[in-house]
Amino acid sequence: MRAVLHALQKKASSQKLCLILNAKMICKGIVEWMFKWRRHGWKGSSGPVGHSDLGQQIHSLVIMHGDTLRSIWVPEDNEQADKRAEKGRLILLLNRRGDTDI
Repeated sequence: MRAVLHALQKKASSQKLCLILNAKMICKGIVEWMFKWRRHGWKGSSGPVGHSDLGQQIHSLVIMHGDTLRSIWVPEDNEQADKRAEKGRLILLLNRRGDTDI
């Protein structure tokens, strides 16, 4: 959740962002459950929502950036997800420098 919050905090308002998540619970939380939790005072069917402090911050940023935000769940283990994230980070850095060869 901290990585999602960090990405949303760094996102410029007009910049498009696609969150590729390997944690289905976080993806569903952002897309579906967060809106219900907010309406119910950050409580789920079994009691208070865990990490609701992070959830509330993420929810505010999702509302702010809604039009330019997408999230996708991919069933990968953490090692695969880390490799994909590192590759994306390197591509972003290269693109910022104007270097398109990877």
